Amino acid sequence: MKMAFSSAMHLLPVVLLFYVPLTCLCQTANGNTSNTITTSAPSSNVTFPKDVPGCGRELNLIYRHLCDRRAAWGIVLETLASAGFLFSLGLLLALLVWSLWICTSSRNQRGSIGGTVASMTMFFLATAGIFAITFSFIIRLTPETCPTRLFLFSVLFALAFSCLLARCLALLGFGAARGWGEPALALGLFTVQVIISTQWLIVVLVRDKKPCEHSQEEFVMLQIYVLCLLAISLILSLHF
Repeated sequence: MKMAFSSAMHLLPVVLLFYVPLTCLCQTANGNTSNTITTSAPSSNVTFPKDVPGCGRELNLIYRHLCDRRAAWGIVLETLASAGFLFSLGLLLALLVWSLWICTSSRNQRGSIGGTVASMTMFFLATAGIFAITFSFIIRLTPETCPTRLFLFSVLFALAFSCLLARCLALLGFGAARGWGEPALALGLFTVQVIISTQWLIVVLVRDKKPCEHSQEEFVMLQIYVLCLLAISLILSLHF
């Protein structure tokens, strides 16, 4: 359990480092949301100009920053995101191998580490998803990528911080976070953000039948619960 918690806490600064840049990147992309969606959204048969270095001739315009060598930030960002994604999966694999070794070597600890392993597995999956969602911010804003950004951004961070908060409560001796109560508590906290993000998408896209547009204030409002989870997790971690 100590190794799992140590790995998770070592990834906390990485999660925080990606939370702020992705937020800023989303705000920057939102500045021209209406122009991108209403006037500049490419159709399925729009191809990329032939003179762009690094990209194929038949590449769709929305994927420009994934390969354009003149916009090197996209290539650098996707490289870092891919490395972070693989690193997170590597930690997840190491956690599963370690837990399997514990279960085979000591029968007495099988039931005691199950909840912790489940919680840390969700945390590493959320971290890998955070790195993966970076690609939706590199790809140009379209009616398809906009809901992906808004929904998965807050949901994945909420899952990561919920798992960390549940782990902190378990280490502090909180009764409801012991054993399998830890992943259950993390899922409960995570579900709140899923409901918030889903409700926003339903109200805007289904009920009002509007394009996926959002102001900076609306985007910040969607992150309030995530920031609360982050603040509480940081405060509780100071007790160790």
